[in-house]
Amino acid sequence: MDSMLEELREHVLRKPDVYAFILLDLERYRHVTEFIIAEREGVIEGFVVMFRGGVLMSVIIDGTHEAVEFLVEKFSKMLRKPAIINVPREYEDKVLKVLKNVVAVYSVDVMSVRKGEERLIIKHPYREVVEGDYKQLANLLGERRARRVIASYRPVFGIFVNSQLVSTAATLVKLKEVWMLGAVYTHPEYRNRGFATSVCSAWLKHAFENTNIATLWVRSDNLPAKRVYEKLGFKTVRVNSWICVEVDKKP
Repeated sequence: MDSMLEELREHVLRKPDVYAFILLDLERYRHVTEFIIAEREGVIEGFVVMFRGGVLMSVIIDGTHEAVEFLVEKFSKMLRKPAIINVPREYEDKVLKVLKNVVAVYSVDVMSVRKGEERLIIKHPYREVVEGDYKQLANLLGERRARRVIASYRPVFGIFVNSQLVSTAATLVKLKEVWMLGAVYTHPEYRNRGFATSVCSAWLKHAFENTNIATLWVRSDNLPAKRVYEKLGFKTVRVNSWICVEVDKKP
């Protein structure tokens, strides 16, 4: 199985911006992740990656049309619910045809930028958010999300106004091949002042000291966020369907 997983790693490395979460699972979370790989004559044609390390099962499916059709049937018997399933938008119907108890479906843009193509716009002072800032982070994001961010999504960068944390950007994936931006949030009273642009620029500056590709996932209808990311050089490289089974968890 290890040799198959190494083949899968080489396969997804062709698009590290699209497959950042899979690369993370392969590197750090194999013990809580299941993989189904479809091959033909030694060539990977599709795969299912099922991460079981969270409250919800998280699933990523991709491959050729034929492989995805086969894989959806196979993995549906192994699905632990509730779950979030991510699949390229063109395969959404194949999944919906097989699965029951789908509560909601959202469209998610995968956006990325390569080193040298970024446009940094930093107009506000910022600094790294550390453990001593936890109370501030919890006030901004809520206790549960703040615990997850401070424990797993570092480095986190923030903008403070009169000693109050008002805007954040964190790191969901930190690998030499790719970094992923997430937990981008600005307090409602401080929006439309350019804080998100500055804090994401600060994050991007730091990311490109460590990798050559930065990526993120954003809901397709979150136009204000997409405008910020596009301003910094991010471009949409894939549109996924985020399928919620027995739960309505928005991206």
